Amino acid sequence: MSTAFVHPFDIPDDETAREALLAKLRGWERGAENTALETISLGAEFTGDLPASVPKNVPPCASALCDHFLWPEPRPHSIQTSVVRPGLHLTVVEKMPTAALHAQVYVAATDSGALLAVKIYQPKIAGRTELELDDDAETWSNVLQQYRREHWAYDRMRALQGVVVPYVYGFFMVDLPHGEPAVALVMEYIVNDFEYVSNSTRNTRDTAHNIGLGLVAVAHAIVNCDVAHEDLAGRNVLWPRHSAYVAKISGLQPYAGPLPVVIDFAFAGPIYDQWDGSYMMNMLLRILTSFGVHDSVRHELVQDLMARQEVLDMFGFSSLIQQHIKYMIAKI
Repeated sequence: MSTAFVHPFDIPDDETAREALLAKLRGWERGAENTALETISLGAEFTGDLPASVPKNVPPCASALCDHFLWPEPRPHSIQTSVVRPGLHLTVVEKMPTAALHAQVYVAATDSGALLAVKIYQPKIAGRTELELDDDAETWSNVLQQYRREHWAYDRMRALQGVVVPYVYGFFMVDLPHGEPAVALVMEYIVNDFEYVSNSTRNTRDTAHNIGLGLVAVAHAIVNCDVAHEDLAGRNVLWPRHSAYVAKISGLQPYAGPLPVVIDFAFAGPIYDQWDGSYMMNMLLRILTSFGVHDSVRHELVQDLMARQEVLDMFGFSSLIQQHIKYMIAKI
């Protein structure tokens, strides 16, 4: 017999309840076509439990902002953190262009004019077809409750917030205009100065090197928190203005360059072994490619930086994984 559940904080536990929720998802999908989100009212806060696939014995976060780099001071908050709580009303300013794989992101303003980024998880976006084909509880949780995974990741990375990931102000229940309940992640709004990156890295070795090392810095900090970003791509990297690092890695001159901010941890997970950490390194090459870095510059950068022994040692990779990374780099 089914127990009562509150969607989207819970998932149904029998076939009858699952079919009823699928019918609601279809209705919300139709209703959303003719409604636009103009205001957001924060409801009950989600304070978190672990996603089904995350072990409960993950060790506490390491010293994430390590001494391989001189890190900038945390960015100032644009709002008093106590203001973001149930009952807060926000006005939508802009709907951000996204891939809309599982959520939609908005820029929203408080009554005082402070801007926040609001990511609204909507189950109708997330993969209803998959739910119709699979009644496994973990599948339903992964599709309908991806916010739990992102909540877990940002909680793990508290030491990084305001430096290499956004400040997170909470996860809240919201009711959308067409009647769909959803979860909203409220976080720092960051102006993305991507024009600097795209205009200055294509053929300039030193600038590309500094940006590449900045990507290594944030990847290293995230890995130090035992978090693997499983969707690390150029679209999930922001370049805030006036944020810079200085490298102190043995064997490298003290480069200084822009420090990016990584977002979208809906597909994050714990690092079970060193292969998960090496994945982060491998994805950095894809990001450089997406930025339009000239092939010859990118090749030189990867050979000089990512294959450097001091950088591989910084991640604590075993000799086997180091050999694998060097092999992959040699094929570029």
